[in-house]
Amino acid sequence: MQEYRTDEAEFRLRVRSAFHEAGHAVAAELLLRGVEFVTIQEEIKIVGDTKYIYSGFSQPRNHERPLLTSLQALHTELVVAFAGPVAEYAVMTVNEQVNESKMYGQDDLQIAVGLCNSLKLTDTERTEALHKAMASSGDFVNNNSVAIEAVANALLRCVRLSGEEVSEIVRRCAKESIE
Repeated sequence: MQEYRTDEAEFRLRVRSAFHEAGHAVAAELLLRGVEFVTIQEEIKIVGDTKYIYSGFSQPRNHERPLLTSLQALHTELVVAFAGPVAEYAVMTVNEQVNESKMYGQDDLQIAVGLCNSLKLTDTERTEALHKAMASSGDFVNNNSVAIEAVANALLRCVRLSGEEVSEIVRRCAKESIE
């Protein structure tokens, strides 16, 4: 049976996706070396018998970066990974938060755990690193909400932004906050 979404549900998914990807993109721009591009265009991927719909994607500019070698570098990468779901959560309705609390950030959590595993952390160290990064991500999203909202709005208008466009938006927001 085909599942159909209402226009309102479709709009909510686009807004959430835009904020999610904007969170990653702004974090990568400010904490790493930026992004190559960010998009909220839906892609359908089939893995085995399962059909997945990806509604957003940020490609780090440094996608061939070397393996992590320090806890500080790991922390930065984890903040970037969690900034997406934290920014999305901030624009979710209470109903969305209740109904989807276990699903919306799963891909990012898997990425974060993989990053932790690359440093061969113990379970205790991994748990501590994930908790610290989640708290830092909340602070990051709160402190950079203007830039995240500006990138999200641009994504809602354009669907895809280059890394240069993300950089320009972030610079403009920083300049406006100083003035």
